[in-house]
Amino acid sequence: AHGGNMDNRYVTSGATIYLPVAVPGALLGIGDIHAAMGDGEVSGTGVEIRGETTARIDLVKGAAPKRPWMETDTDWIATGQGETLEVAVEEAVENLTEILQEKLDLTRSEAFLLVSARGDVRIGQAARIKGCDATVYALFPKSAERL
Repeated sequence: AHGGNMDNRYVTSGATIYLPVAVPGALLGIGDIHAAMGDGEVSGTGVEIRGETTARIDLVKGAAPKRPWMETDTDWIATGQGETLEVAVEEAVENLTEILQEKLDLTRSEAFLLVSARGDVRIGQAARIKGCDATVYALFPKSAERL
């Protein structure tokens, strides 16, 4: 829920990542860089590498009240995590529904139906390792708002 181990191919150059801040004076760590990672990361690892990142950090109050989410030039992307894929999917879809409500000024029902009609739900991690949570991301193309 804080943004650690998001395992998402969209966390890349140019993406904006919105992370909730749970405590005053919170610190930020960046790591777990992959040279490559397929959707699913079924073994619990991608091609892990050492690397450097450049990031601009801004405090945007209220931008990520519950869970991390992302924005690229083309998409809004919500995250979900849970002990099972079912739980992670439910969380990611609910979070994307809330983002679309805000971004497109929709009712909850309208946003939920739009996620179903034009959104994509993808597996970030489904490692078959006991104790390793599943991660899911739900993606909505910004171009679809003009339908």
